[in-house]
Amino acid sequence: MPHRGRKDEKVGRPSSGYRSSSLLDTVLGGRTLRTNRLMEGIKGNRLVARVPSDIQVEEYNSVLGLGRITIPALGVAAPAVNAPRDMVVRRMHLNCDEGLQPLMEIGVTAITIEGHAILQGGAVGGSTYSHDAVGSPRIDIPVAGGTPIAVGLVNNGAAARNITPSFDID
Repeated sequence: MPHRGRKDEKVGRPSSGYRSSSLLDTVLGGRTLRTNRLMEGIKGNRLVARVPSDIQVEEYNSVLGLGRITIPALGVAAPAVNAPRDMVVRRMHLNCDEGLQPLMEIGVTAITIEGHAILQGGAVGGSTYSHDAVGSPRIDIPVAGGTPIAVGLVNNGAAARNITPSFDID
């Protein structure tokens, strides 16, 4: 019979965090990446009402925003931000103030993390990263605090567009 642990012991999940790959060890220099206990508290489709009292403020963060930018007609932009803490960058999202249709005029020309190209080949349509895009690409790359994250955007339309890029993070 397998060991099930004591009644007060969490089985199968270390309390201090996790390490899952050599890439994670390389990026974080062997440091342990703590799991996001707030997100672990979500069971199925219901939110657990009680948040642990010892939770740290950075564990509440689940989105990394790159700010709101205006891209002129036929113009380009390259919003960037440095990761404020160790995290895993998940999916990118683009929002256009003018709606989904104008987002189709936006091209994503680059996604870079610490200077490494995540997007390969030519530009990808902005609607690929819209908030309601089904199956938008997952990035899932661990990054250390201070790591530069940038997105290259081009407006192929005849009007200026207000774009807000962001990433899901853990």
